Amino acid sequence: MINAISAIISIIERALKYVDAYVRKQKESIRQSESDHLNDDPAGWMQNHFTPKTDEASDKDGTDR
Repeated sequence: MINAISAIISIIERALKYVDAYVRKQKESIRQSESDHLNDDPAGWMQNHFTPKTDEASDKDGTDR
């Protein structure tokens, strides 16, 4: 019984390591993409990063288009 529980825990631990590695790889891919975008167009990146985001569906007076 203890061996079965130990085996299940081991399997869960391996699965969690694979999930962790996958998530880390995805985050690194996103960071690299952002870095590439910054290197390709620094001025555009700065403008997109620091310009406030607005809802394009409504005008400045608050009416919907």
